[in-house]
Amino acid sequence: GTDRRIHVFAEQSAPPSRAESPESDAKIEQRVTRALDEFREELRESIKTTAGTGTPSDHMTESISLTQDELREFQLVANIGAANAAESLSKILNKQIDLSIPEVSVMPIEQIPKHIGDVDSVYMGIMMPILGDTRGTVLFIFKETIGYEVVDLLYGLASKTTHEFDEDGQSALQELTNIVGAAVINVIAEKSNLVIRAGLPTIVHDYLQSVIDSILVLHNMLSDYAVIMDTAFFFENDKIIGNLLLLPEADSLKIIVERMRTNVGSN
Repeated sequence: GTDRRIHVFAEQSAPPSRAESPESDAKIEQRVTRALDEFREELRESIKTTAGTGTPSDHMTESISLTQDELREFQLVANIGAANAAESLSKILNKQIDLSIPEVSVMPIEQIPKHIGDVDSVYMGIMMPILGDTRGTVLFIFKETIGYEVVDLLYGLASKTTHEFDEDGQSALQELTNIVGAAVINVIAEKSNLVIRAGLPTIVHDYLQSVIDSILVLHNMLSDYAVIMDTAFFFENDKIIGNLLLLPEADSLKIIVERMRTNVGSN
């Protein structure tokens, strides 16, 4: 199914005696690494066995000149990046993080807001352009109340301390997006041997439709359809943190897949 999860464990708050033990840190690192290794293997098997489900219509993929195989290959690499992002997020927030295993799909642009969440609610969206040999956008998006909660966590404040989105809060979420987005971009760059870098993140604090419209303007979308990978992150109590969306431009996705095949063949 589409709501499968991986548990990524971060070091929890501990007495000083435990924090002083380097062996404890090493064990935690091993546990995280092992969980990610198992997750990557599960992804490979998942893609083999469920590749035929939940795929976009031929009409949509043909309209942006993509094949199902290209989407599946990109899905594997992007999901490994998402797993790395979850590991980074768990360490930053010092919380156990759950990660859904998302599909890469093609959908009509106008359906994106409804796919993400509640169109009548206010969200904080941090957009990070992907620049270099390929183009696209990373969007880390939080419902407003959760965004404030994440700011509290980042600054070590008591829950529900933050109630307005000031410069400090914006800076914190921009830096968080830098780290989490880079985890995804770096894996794509490594697997494709392309030169890809992150641009400066910008924030849109508005109703969901306006947040998405800002991305479409940034993309200068020429097609009626977009390629989207939506990763949902959850706290250990199953409460959603936010969604990390990866929106590569269709031409860029083709370049990534072609270079991944070439890169694998040359190793």
